[in-house]
Amino acid sequence: MKFELPLLCLLTFLLLFSCVSMEPELGFEVQAIHTDQDNNIYLAASGHAIVPKFLHSSQTDWWIKKYDSELNEIKWGWNKKIDRRSSQDYPSDILINSSNEILIGGTGGARGRAYDWWILKWNTRGRRIRQWDMVWDGTGSYANVYAMVQNNQGDIYAGGDLLYAIDEDSGFDGVVNKFDHNGKIISDFSPLIYNKGGSDSVTALAVDSEWLYVAGDSDFMVEESLVYEGWLRKYESDGATLSELWNVTIDFDDYNKIRDILILPDRSVFVVGWSFIRHYTEDGELIAGNWRDRYKDNIILHACLVDGEVIVIFNEFIDYKRSTIVDRMALSGNPIDGGEHFFSIEDSDLSLATVDLDGNYIFASGSVISKYDSEGQLLELKSIF
Repeated sequence: MKFELPLLCLLTFLLLFSCVSMEPELGFEVQAIHTDQDNNIYLAASGHAIVPKFLHSSQTDWWIKKYDSELNEIKWGWNKKIDRRSSQDYPSDILINSSNEILIGGTGGARGRAYDWWILKWNTRGRRIRQWDMVWDGTGSYANVYAMVQNNQGDIYAGGDLLYAIDEDSGFDGVVNKFDHNGKIISDFSPLIYNKGGSDSVTALAVDSEWLYVAGDSDFMVEESLVYEGWLRKYESDGATLSELWNVTIDFDDYNKIRDILILPDRSVFVVGWSFIRHYTEDGELIAGNWRDRYKDNIILHACLVDGEVIVIFNEFIDYKRSTIVDRMALSGNPIDGGEHFFSIEDSDLSLATVDLDGNYIFASGSVISKYDSEGQLLELKSIF
């Protein structure tokens, strides 16, 4: 019995220590938002030390949340907090496939100080589909996945970057991989984009029949340029290889980061950047339009096609005042509402946006999620965390 007091002290210390070290720290950021076929909403966020650890911090983790169409959080089977190897983990993109399954891709920590591609998959009830615990790192160093898309056969293309895909002088190189519906790699197309010594990333993907569109950004692509250049490339795929059909470079005098690719009914293509939209024919010829002047010096959050119109959601900065604005644009690039914005949200701090199947607008920021109807009227506003 002489060990009872020391043992009691030890247990008390461990209990107090675990209570302190297991308390998640604040600091969350929503990284991706998407709606499924039933207008449920999925959020992928990152946050520091979300997953409790007994003797150490989990650093930055994934936090996945699901809401119904009325913004009621669905906690049964969801509200997932995920850590890989107690390291820096960041989600980047959400893909809802043709089976209404949810794929989330991003970065997961690897052994040592490196990190890998990481793609996880769930059904709508939140059950993890284990064969899709997809980890990939072609060189054993650093890899990120930023974009995913599904083709007509149910295969998944994923794009991102990989450090030293060519050699130790190549920096980050743009890469694309192709997976079947079970998560098995069909083809490794890396490195797809390479500029020696520069940083190259694939940030957007789109498929149209047998064609694959790949967009991203690079530095040092244009001589004497001091900013990242955007680019769009079109490939023909026979399933195992990619054959480039054409490519274009986008080089304005500011940030040329690419957000998304839209394929129109006539098979022409929109490239959506942070502050511009470029319109190309299916053969890669530039189509004139006023997309550039309208969005210069602003930040586009999202663009999509709704009932034959282009919906552009962006943040505008005027006199240190920030507003989130929705535009309805014709496919020609001309405003439908006579040059006026469709509606705006004043003094907003919104960082992500999407549009559901009913034409409602879903916005997310660091702390709230909101829903507006197709006429711009606020329907719901709720706290995320």
